Amino acid sequence: MLMVLTSEVHTLLNCRLPRTFRKSQHKLYNGRDKNLPLVPTDIPMDTEIIFLQQNHISYVPTGVFGNLPNCTEVWLSANNISAIEPGAFDGLPSLLELDLSNNNLNNLQPGTFKGLSSLIELRLHDNVLVSLGSGQLAELKSLKFLSFSSNLLSTVEPGAWSGLSSLEELDLSDNQLTLVGPDSFSGLQSLMILLLKKNQISSFQSGEELKDLECLSLAQNKLSSIDAGMFNNFKNMQQLSLLENRIRNITPGSFNGMTSLEHLEINNFVFPIHFWNGTAANSLSMMNQTHSLVAQNNIEVLKTQSFAGLPLLKELNLASINLVTLQPRPFHGLDSLQHLNLQSNLLTLISEESFEGLRSLESLLLGDNKLFVIENGTFNNFMKLQFLDLSHNSLTVLTLDWFASFSKPHEASWQETWQNTTLLFAPDLGSKMTLDLSCNNIRGRKFK
Repeated sequence: MLMVLTSEVHTLLNCRLPRTFRKSQHKLYNGRDKNLPLVPTDIPMDTEIIFLQQNHISYVPTGVFGNLPNCTEVWLSANNISAIEPGAFDGLPSLLELDLSNNNLNNLQPGTFKGLSSLIELRLHDNVLVSLGSGQLAELKSLKFLSFSSNLLSTVEPGAWSGLSSLEELDLSDNQLTLVGPDSFSGLQSLMILLLKKNQISSFQSGEELKDLECLSLAQNKLSSIDAGMFNNFKNMQQLSLLENRIRNITPGSFNGMTSLEHLEINNFVFPIHFWNGTAANSLSMMNQTHSLVAQNNIEVLKTQSFAGLPLLKELNLASINLVTLQPRPFHGLDSLQHLNLQSNLLTLISEESFEGLRSLESLLLGDNKLFVIENGTFNNFMKLQFLDLSHNSLTVLTLDWFASFSKPHEASWQETWQNTTLLFAPDLGSKMTLDLSCNNIRGRKFK
């Protein structure tokens, strides 16, 4: 199945953990979009969910929610809130979910979240917060999800995460953070998901506190290289995005120790040419909706064993990074790799050594390069390959010596499709491969 994609930035990370609090039956106070200037004081005591979104509330005073022992959700998003007084949420001992997003908060006072020891989810995204102070969140002992995305955060003080020992997901995307040090997330020993995309991060050092992290996005930052030891503590990491940085070099051994990593992207934005059964070019889930034209990875040479230490890696995206040269065996050790995207680069030649060891590969995207030489035997070891994209290159001759492990296609179908898409069969494996040669300059073919 071949499909044309749209222009969104596609990324592999889809990291939210499922959580459901709301019961099928609940007592709702619906004050949504009522032009309210203040938080109402007549909310019934047995209310379980409070909707106050899209009003004109500018501040939340101390004790305004009175005594609401059954309330589990409060929604205050899309108001004009610029201040929350300490103790504002006293009287909500059962609160599980609080949404304060899309307001004008620029500061959190000590005691803002007093009494919310049961809170599980807190949304503060799309405000104008510039810093996080020590202890401001300390009352949130049960918090598991916290979003500060789309603020103006440039400073996170030591102790900012104090008390958040249960936190599993933290979103700091689209802020102005510049560096991550070993102690930047001290106190977050349960953290599994950390989203840092669209900041200004030029230096990243992992700390011991993040040893259980499973998903990390550093997409759209200012990292210039991937260095040895950079990800040493991430033995449980499964997904890593380095999309659209300014990376020029990958030091072999940089990923040593990341023995659980399955998905890795170091690409720049590109219009992917193909889906392959919905997985190859875009099994990578969509997380970013916009892309930067300034921050670009530019890795001209992929060195031998660049990805050593990743035995479980299944998906690797290296599209549009201006890649010119593959040194011998750059993917050596990737025994589990199934999908490799190298489209929209500057490759002119590939050989059998280029892909040595990729015995589990199911899809290989090489479209939109400058290939004019493919050495005989290049694809010999791809016994599980289902889709090979060689479209939009400069190939002039096709030879089945590229595919020693596959049988010659039926002559009739070949006559009809040799400049477009051809099916090659491997009867001994009971499998088939789809080869896309469209938009080349092929004028002849050589069969054994």
